[in-house]
Amino acid sequence: MRSTFRCEVSAALKAQVERLKTLMREKIKPVPLVAVKQITIRDHPIVVADVERGPQRPYATHENKVFIRKGATNRLADPHSELSGLLARDSY
Repeated sequence: MRSTFRCEVSAALKAQVERLKTLMREKIKPVPLVAVKQITIRDHPIVVADVERGPQRPYATHENKVFIRKGATNRLADPHSELSGLLARDSY
């Protein structure tokens, strides 16, 4: 991480936290509820983004694309079957 940000670890972590917050604010709509924090695991500092399940689903990219998470993969939601189902499920 230090080589990516070209600064000390604490400054690099702070930069990464701000970068994540900016990406979420600029690339996802509506903006999800996210808690971004720094933790240390086995003497290695990392950044954790805890994304809450929000009331305004589905969330989309700034290009209005909606993805579905299935296992360890993401795929584009089918606009005719899956997307309409997501909207109907969240309307009540």
